[in-house]
Amino acid sequence: MLSTFEHAWLLAKDHTVLGEGRSCIFWGFLGRVSNAQGDVASLGVWRGGSALLMGLAFPKRRVHLFDTFRGYPDNGRFGAGEPLVDTARLLMGQEILFTAHVGEFPSSAANFHAPLAAAHIDCDLAEPAAAALRLFWPLLSPGGVLIVDDYGQSDCQGLREAVDAWCRVEAGPHLFEENDGQVVISRP
Repeated sequence: MLSTFEHAWLLAKDHTVLGEGRSCIFWGFLGRVSNAQGDVASLGVWRGGSALLMGLAFPKRRVHLFDTFRGYPDNGRFGAGEPLVDTARLLMGQEILFTAHVGEFPSSAANFHAPLAAAHIDCDLAEPAAAALRLFWPLLSPGGVLIVDDYGQSDCQGLREAVDAWCRVEAGPHLFEENDGQVVISRP
């Protein structure tokens, strides 16, 4: 990790709803995978703040962005998406390597098979989160992490249940750690 959290936060704070505390925790989770191989992925980009943090944490890795960039049916939290051009401008301004996978997930990832060091799942919805866990887990390198945001949020209906069900079936005894609404699943 070349950037410091303080520097990264100054650049990302206007582009995320995580807040400084949760972003710091997210940054710490990313620090755990510095030796894991592969790219990083973000499902649910919104305004690009988490993707920016990932890119600043790993400037030589490609950040894969999965989003419609036009929003999704309003679930009472965030109904409007951010245009891809705004997110691209933010990331290119920091010289972050990225690929945008535009469209509904998981169909937008139909041909995705890059090895991953980390994936951030922040889609607020149970079905795409479960699909992301199924897709990203086999691509995760040893020492890599899946970070699921909003796990502890009651207004993200079914998200906790979807993650718990997947972990019982797929992840087995792998580290499962909850921190301030975020859950981390590690590949040993």
